[in-house]
Amino acid sequence: MAVDFSLLVLRVVIGLILAAHGSMKLFGWFSSPGLKYFSGVTKRMGLRPPLFWALLAALGEFGGGLLVTLGLLTPLGALGMMGAMFFAMVKVHWSKGFWNSKGGSDAAGVGCGHPGKQASSGSCAADARATGSASRTAREPTSAVRSVG
Repeated sequence: MAVDFSLLVLRVVIGLILAAHGSMKLFGWFSSPGLKYFSGVTKRMGLRPPLFWALLAALGEFGGGLLVTLGLLTPLGALGMMGAMFFAMVKVHWSKGFWNSKGGSDAAGVGCGHPGKQASSGSCAADARATGSASRTAREPTSAVRSVG
C-alpha cells in the first residue's frame, strides 16, 4: 500500500508539472507565448518542419504528463515525456554543460530518465483499475533496479 501511494504521489506531481510545461507550449497558458512562438524556436534550432517538431515536443510533455498523472496508458505517457525531455536535453541544454546554473542539462536529464520509472504505476492507476492488477514492476523490481540496489 505504501509503495502504491508513493507511486501515486510521484506520478501526479511529475505528470502535472510536465503537463503544465507542455500546456505553455501548446496553448500559451501561464503567460506563455504558445505554439506559434515555440515553432519559431524549433526553426531557430534548425529543425524542419518546425511546426511538426514543436507539436511533437509539446504533445509529448502535455499528453504524456496527463497520461502519467492519470495512470492511463502509463508506458505510452512515460515514453512521450521521456522523448520530450531527451529533445530538450540534446537540442537546448547539452551545449551549455551539465549544471543547470549555466543552462545545462542536469534537470532535463533527470526529466528524461525519471518518467521511465512511471511505467510501474501502482494499484492506484487507471491502468491497474482497468486490468484488475498493478503492473509487474510495482511489485517486482526490474533487473536495472536490482543491479543498482
